[in-house]
Amino acid sequence: MLDLACGECKEGYVLSAFFGGNQYGLPSDKVKIVGIDVDKSEIDRAIRRQQKPDYSQKITTWHQPSNFEFICGDVTRLNQYPEIPQQVDVVIIRHQQISDNEQKWLQIFRQGLERITQGGFILITSYSDIEHQMLIEVLQKLPCQIVLNEKNPWARPLSHKEISLDRNVVIAKRQ
Repeated sequence: MLDLACGECKEGYVLSAFFGGNQYGLPSDKVKIVGIDVDKSEIDRAIRRQQKPDYSQKITTWHQPSNFEFICGDVTRLNQYPEIPQQVDVVIIRHQQISDNEQKWLQIFRQGLERITQGGFILITSYSDIEHQMLIEVLQKLPCQIVLNEKNPWARPLSHKEISLDRNVVIAKRQ
């Protein structure tokens, strides 16, 4: 799984559990998650968030599971990072903000689509209906098929009534 613009990767454990066949809250070591974000402080938080305790010694230590990897880097230039897999089953982009720079996000979406396996997919969420519509228009320029395009009934409202966390969800696959 490749998490583009991952931030602190709050979704890591949930996605690991879901795609690894475990119950909610029980991440699976069968799922490899690679996250990349340009913000070093977000990557540091992602690393801390995914750490697990090791109780085998007198003093508890914390370590990052081997199936979680985080890279501080430019998500628009994935080929610069050999540690990022060329092929993944799932690409995640949560809370894209296409209105900031449509061309940049077009490049990110294109690179994500290029990395998914034949049976894989890209999952993208939006904060607002306006950004969601912009996302759909950009995806229609790419060689992909939108297989799901829905409002998220479990979206968490934010301070403004027109935005919420993961308000809309799109799943697309390569053509």
